[in-house]
Amino acid sequence: MTETVLELVNATKTIKGEFEATRNILDHVNLKVKKGDFVVVLGGNGAGKSTLFNSISGSLMLTEGHVKLNNQEVSQQKEEERAKYIGRVFQDPKMGTAPRMTVSENLLLATLRGKKRLFKNRQLAQHKEKFYQLTSQIGNGLEKHLDVPTGQLSGGQRQALSLIMATITIPDLLLLDEHTAALDPKTARSLMALTDERIREKNLTCLMITHRLEDAITYGNRLILLKDGKIHREFSQKEKEQLTVGFLAEMFEE
Repeated sequence: MTETVLELVNATKTIKGEFEATRNILDHVNLKVKKGDFVVVLGGNGAGKSTLFNSISGSLMLTEGHVKLNNQEVSQQKEEERAKYIGRVFQDPKMGTAPRMTVSENLLLATLRGKKRLFKNRQLAQHKEKFYQLTSQIGNGLEKHLDVPTGQLSGGQRQALSLIMATITIPDLLLLDEHTAALDPKTARSLMALTDERIREKNLTCLMITHRLEDAITYGNRLILLKDGKIHREFSQKEKEQLTVGFLAEMFEE
């Protein structure tokens, strides 16, 4: 029986709106993600996608319900505590990396996820060859910039670095938060292909938010559509294979 990596039980986030009225931006969501699942998350603006990811990562605490990782209750754990289980790549290429630190220094920090960080030049030198081999597989010249501050990289290179950092030590759960949205179409396609390759290669468990309907159909073995903070529709791998971009676009109008 395949183990459950993530479980949400009646996950609800309530906020106060105008005139003190309250509303649920995440509304009693129940979701199980099994080991090896690659779940694509779709939804319009305000559907609850970011709230979902922030509630899973711990940057936002639920008002009601539970978050479980590897069958352990983590609802009250802070983001820093959950980081040892979760890797995350954000939409903004500037997030997820330290701009003044070099590519190698960022990668070294990523190897220490969930561990006590003792930053030493000796450790960096020992890892240089490994980092070169790792980045040379990307195909965008990142291996030539190991000693370059991350802030000087292109957006595509920085997102590729963020992906490597999020997966350099195998996370129990990988969250991809519209990680190709800020890139030009060609770079986005390249990064998405790299993403799929790493997920398959390492058998990662992943949730990915995207607005690219083609990617929602092409990648992943499950697809969920959020609407008004709820799971509006869900599709299995077999059902996904029958979907079209036109059909998905129409669902946003329901």
